[in-house]
Amino acid sequence: MEEFFRDMGPQFEVPSSFKDLMLPIVEMEPREISARFFTNSKLPYRASTTFNHTISTTFTHDQLSNVVNDHFKSRKSSSRPFVFLIHGKLFPISLGLDQFLLDNEIYVEESLEIEYTLPMKEEVEPLAHAGSVSAVDGSCPRFIVTGCEDGKGRLWNDTGLCTHILERHTGSISSVSILNPLDNDATLVTASEDNTLRLWKLDTKELEKFPRKIKPFKTLSDHSTKGVWRVAANPSGSRFCSGSFNTTVKVWQTYEAASEDYSGFVKKRKTECEAKESQLEDNLVCSLEGHVSVVSSVAWPVDNTIYSASWDGTVREWDVEKCSHVSSKFYEKSFTCLSVGGSGSNILAAGAFDGKLKIYDAKLPGAVHDIFSHDNRISACQWHCKDTVYLLSASLDGRVMVWDLRIAGHTVIESSEHSVLCADWWQGDRVISDGADAKLRISARVPLPSLGV
Repeated sequence: MEEFFRDMGPQFEVPSSFKDLMLPIVEMEPREISARFFTNSKLPYRASTTFNHTISTTFTHDQLSNVVNDHFKSRKSSSRPFVFLIHGKLFPISLGLDQFLLDNEIYVEESLEIEYTLPMKEEVEPLAHAGSVSAVDGSCPRFIVTGCEDGKGRLWNDTGLCTHILERHTGSISSVSILNPLDNDATLVTASEDNTLRLWKLDTKELEKFPRKIKPFKTLSDHSTKGVWRVAANPSGSRFCSGSFNTTVKVWQTYEAASEDYSGFVKKRKTECEAKESQLEDNLVCSLEGHVSVVSSVAWPVDNTIYSASWDGTVREWDVEKCSHVSSKFYEKSFTCLSVGGSGSNILAAGAFDGKLKIYDAKLPGAVHDIFSHDNRISACQWHCKDTVYLLSASLDGRVMVWDLRIAGHTVIESSEHSVLCADWWQGDRVISDGADAKLRISARVPLPSLGV
């Protein structure tokens, strides 16, 4: 525990209330305690939601699951792992009960309150694609967008039905972004290894119909002969930025700065579906140069600030108005992904080739926290949109994790023999992930105590 606070940087001190408790766990005497198990979930055995049981402080997550499974043996319940909230806090599988109680200063006088809920499993069967899936966006609660190595984008509704297929890329789609996730008329941008960015417009009221094949209304290309790796939109969706294999970050406006009424343009496009999409280059605003290797991720959290991560081991901050570099964070390994969160949009999480997550405060030098999270390259990381306590990570080691940084613990959402290439939050408390097995997975709802979920 002391190492956790020390790793958080000099601005974090070990709370005095912890200092007297910091004995090696092996020196603490195990003891038996009374526990009250209860659930608020709609489980098959809801008739008996509460029961008492004596447990040991040495119990692991699996042993607590065994207690619940054993209690319902008479109801022929199959053995399964459960998710536990102890006194309202998520109990991660990476800690023993004694260490968890110690870390959270939970003192048991009468009975330990343990809520058990649905296991982390898929509510929707994995959704098959024609190849590896390397891009996903879950920012819209009504649908999910994926990008595949077959060069097609796909929209999926919450029942697992593919409603739209985006056709025109000639190379693998490497990134997708919904520019206006709360609008009925959605605008999407896709990036591809075919060296282009493409813009798409669709009416999401049509999500219940059979799959429609749609074509982009604009193609943008100004990344030399290298593929476009990542794309991200500004908060309003009026602009977006892209990162490329050619080391540049480019800023684009969504539509031409012309007097033409765009709604009329869209109507015209619908009646001339066979016409070729526009390829005018007046959408380019500026090019940001400074990285010396592949730009692996970009983020645009506030209007005038863009962040980019690169294989050159830097996370760079850019001033959009001045089209200039502001500051850099350095690491000895290549960065593969980036997410920005916090009330001031200044808490950065960056994943690296060595499986480590680096946490930065944009206003402070150096990392404030390091998390050795995975056994292989991290492919995705994403702060929860409402609370930077929760961080999602995915890796080529086949695991998808949700981290609770208050206790430096994690819960594994997905574990597979296949590499996970991308992941995102969806509908606030669900996780979506795609990978080398060409399947989109949608998790059950993840309990997030600090959000009241």
